[in-house]
Amino acid sequence: MEALVSGVAARVVFIDGEAVSYIEADQPETRIPVTRDAIPYLLLDAHDVQRLKATTEDEAFRCLLQKFNEDRGLRMLQVILDPSEVSELRQEAAASLNEILDDPDVTDTISNWAFAAPFPYEVSSSDITGSLGEFPDIVELLNTLSECQKDIIRLSRAWDLVPESANQTWSSHFLVITR
Repeated sequence: MEALVSGVAARVVFIDGEAVSYIEADQPETRIPVTRDAIPYLLLDAHDVQRLKATTEDEAFRCLLQKFNEDRGLRMLQVILDPSEVSELRQEAAASLNEILDDPDVTDTISNWAFAAPFPYEVSSSDITGSLGEFPDIVELLNTLSECQKDIIRLSRAWDLVPESANQTWSSHFLVITR
């Protein structure tokens, strides 16, 4: 069986010969049969689709849980950093992110993504330490990200200068390597 897994879409699409079905992250016990034509719509706008060949339902679901937590962790990080969000919501997001960061693989992925793009908002160190003191791992991550913002911005701008054609060439080579 083959599976297409997306944390962003929060679902796994199973392809077993001609049979196609999917499950949602929040209702894994309900497998829904669909046609092959539905696959693009089930994963619409999901940038994180991972293809698993010769897999089992359990392996695919474990992959989904990891990708789902990575996506939700990044969303919680964005809420924490957003100065327009109320303090209570930022605290709830920090509590959720703190739970998500219990998985070292998820933590690594969230950190990698967070270091790949500049903060979308102006962030002060007092915002970080003042309201998030009960979450030392998050404070440490945000302080490190804050200290690295100049380099992150510089590298992000350099990456943006790479022509799209070079990105496509690199992407096609990467796809071959990962298949």
